[in-house]
Amino acid sequence: MKRLFTLAFLFVTIFLTACERNIESSDIKTSLTSSENYVSVPEGNYVLDLEKSFLYWEGAKIVGGSHEGYVPFISGESLVDIDGNLSGVFTLDMDNLLATDTDSPLLLEHLKGPDFFNTNTYPQAKFTIISRDNTNITGILHLKGLEKSLTFPISITEDPDLSVEGSVILDRNDWGIGNAMLKNEIPIRFELSLIKKALA
Repeated sequence: MKRLFTLAFLFVTIFLTACERNIESSDIKTSLTSSENYVSVPEGNYVLDLEKSFLYWEGAKIVGGSHEGYVPFISGESLVDIDGNLSGVFTLDMDNLLATDTDSPLLLEHLKGPDFFNTNTYPQAKFTIISRDNTNITGILHLKGLEKSLTFPISITEDPDLSVEGSVILDRNDWGIGNAMLKNEIPIRFELSLIKKALA
């Protein structure tokens, strides 16, 4: 009986130890997974390469077709401080947005009109970066006279300039864009090339 109790105690001890090791291994794996895409950006001032940076958009009807295109940037600049904190302002040329799946001037006239982006009144849009948390960016989008906070994931590569990619889905109802014939979701994707400024 005593031997049986000893064996049972030994089995429980081994089982609990194994569980503890599995939990620790799982925690380590989770930690590595959550930070494996994080890139430490060198301190400095970065300016946007306008010829290599674009914001791509897509819009679709609930029933029917869809369109896609891009919006060029007017300017962009970002600052990374010694602690790795990120800030910046990027300005888009809404008056020169383009569709890449059609050359119809009527579509562009429609998109620039009052029911959509109203570019006569609001020719520019702006995104102001507030913070970077691991692989997420938080900032304020200024569009059509409205301001809303957005948080979305990005990926950064350094070679040697910074290449930044990311995507976010806007709700057209938040910005007074389009009508009930359209899907609410507007997928946005961007590709940025940032050049580090030389020290003066």
